[in-house]
Amino acid sequence: VEMILSFNEDPELFFSDLKPLTIRHISYGVKADHARPFGISVMYCISNVLGDQFDDKAKAAWGRLWTRVSSCVNRALNVGSNLVVVSLVRDDLQGFVEAIGCVPRGERFESLTSIEINSEAISPLDWSIMGGQVGIAQWVIKDLLTIRADRNAYYYGRAVMFEKHPALVSKLCNQMPQLL
Repeated sequence: VEMILSFNEDPELFFSDLKPLTIRHISYGVKADHARPFGISVMYCISNVLGDQFDDKAKAAWGRLWTRVSSCVNRALNVGSNLVVVSLVRDDLQGFVEAIGCVPRGERFESLTSIEINSEAISPLDWSIMGGQVGIAQWVIKDLLTIRADRNAYYYGRAVMFEKHPALVSKLCNQMPQLL
């Protein structure tokens, strides 16, 4: 209820709290479809707490507020539920490899160094290092440093990796020295 109220009182706070909430929900397997039954429960609890004060006017106000909040949460869950994000949240190396395997060679380096979640760019490499996901971090680095080719071009991600992560070596020294 506090977060629902923050949407109305301080939208910036709401949206800054939305990212970790979305990540937690994805890790628990919560789907956007669950918002409607949850909303019914929230409205029931609010009506019980407010008692006689939960008249038609209060019900309409809470209903409008819940509709706005739930649409933002649903959008965040839907956007954040792509296979790359889900596998990062769950520390699922096999799922991550399969998700990246669907990306065309020419776009692969971008997908390994920057993905967009709710209009915010996040690096899967940074995410895995910061989250202590050694297997995923090792796989990403190895994949970026693998030379690939097709009829049109050669692909090698070293330059992209260091362009997007200039402090990578320092970060690895401090957080994952086993990968050096």
